[in-house]
Amino acid sequence: EGATVIAFNGWPADVAGLGDLDARRGRFKQLLAGVPTGAVDPAGVTDVRMGPGRVLQGSDLARLLERAGVSREPMVDLGLRFARRMDTLGRIYFVSNPTDKPVDGWVPLDVPTGTVTVMEPMHGTRGNGQVRRTGAGMFEIYLQIPSGESLLLATSSSPLRERYETYEPDGAPRTIDGTWHVRFVSGGPVLPPERTIDRLTSWTEFGGADERRFCGTATYIVSFPRPTISAPAWRIDLGSVRESARVRLNGRDLGTWIGPSFAFIIDGAHLVASNTLEVNVTNLSANRIADLDRRGVPWKKFYNVNYPARLPEDRGEGGLFSAAGWKPLDSGLLGPVTLVPLRPRK
Repeated sequence: EGATVIAFNGWPADVAGLGDLDARRGRFKQLLAGVPTGAVDPAGVTDVRMGPGRVLQGSDLARLLERAGVSREPMVDLGLRFARRMDTLGRIYFVSNPTDKPVDGWVPLDVPTGTVTVMEPMHGTRGNGQVRRTGAGMFEIYLQIPSGESLLLATSSSPLRERYETYEPDGAPRTIDGTWHVRFVSGGPVLPPERTIDRLTSWTEFGGADERRFCGTATYIVSFPRPTISAPAWRIDLGSVRESARVRLNGRDLGTWIGPSFAFIIDGAHLVASNTLEVNVTNLSANRIADLDRRGVPWKKFYNVNYPARLPEDRGEGGLFSAAGWKPLDSGLLGPVTLVPLRPRK
């Protein structure tokens, strides 16, 4: 029906699975026998036509893909990874940055149009991306993808009204110093007492046994003045968070972050003379589990299932898993929390 089939390094040796094996093997051999024999061209590719379709064979995958009209995405040279597909409107990309460095710059795209919608999947921000055509005729889009994060890109003949903004620093970072009020709001086995701290650190270092075994959510609240300089936008970076954070600024809910980056951009108008930043941080359950095992409280209640230890140091009675020897994992807002003035890229 017009498909292009690539046989890389020969055909499969056999069919998959055992159901109706003889009949499927016979059908497989029949299909292979129906593929015309073609000559190998100087590029090492055999290209034979079958009705409106074609079959390509060879051992050089790059040449086979090129012959099939599958273009290469140069974004991988920047360390980015992607998946792409087509729908009725155009091409859709899922682009991720698995490297340990942020990507901030022009990224080439193999697209036939200069209209690309950018969507940030964590919080739903979207808009038309900034696109340009290179001298070689390829389109590039300006992307900012922190380490470990991702974006969705979609080509379309109908651009959105809004623009997907990218920003650049407009001054030095400012640390949000001051007194933090910490209140444990949910979790267990008990809620540790409220306290006031002047330096952000793991709540397991607050000095109490209840904090070292606590699993749940604590609210961090700090007040800070508006910076003396003005900027159209600001980036608030929470620094190190263990493990997730929900943020409110002056009563406005800014969303939930699960990392690895805990930075977000706000409009400069959202900063007032005196500001209140509220961060709800939820940690992992490891400290609570370790406390249960140290006290011999049964929690591994799985029907007909043993719970073997993967690591020798986690072997308890009968060789089963025990977290009794675990040291407390860092928990809470570790910071530092900074403000960075921004201006939109032109």
